[in-house]
Amino acid sequence: MDYNQNLLKEKIAKALTEVISRNVQPSELTDKVNLIDEIGLNSLQFLEFILELENEFDVEIDVGSLDLRYFKQYMHLEKFIKESIEKNGTN
Repeated sequence: MDYNQNLLKEKIAKALTEVISRNVQPSELTDKVNLIDEIGLNSLQFLEFILELENEFDVEIDVGSLDLRYFKQYMHLEKFIKESIEKNGTN
């Protein structure tokens, strides 16, 4: 499946909503929003969020390749997800 930017935001917002127990709107996911400080993703929810992303995008994410900077700004997470989709051949 080919993911455009809006669909990516919707799926990431859905995954965040599942994990942080509050409704996250795609409009909150601006390029520079910090998922930890501004959206409220904490360290306990981090791995659960990764699992939700894997389910939403039907990809396998190598936890060893994760970098905290992917969660400091949304635009880095979006790039990482796109790269994961391409690596897994699910686009």
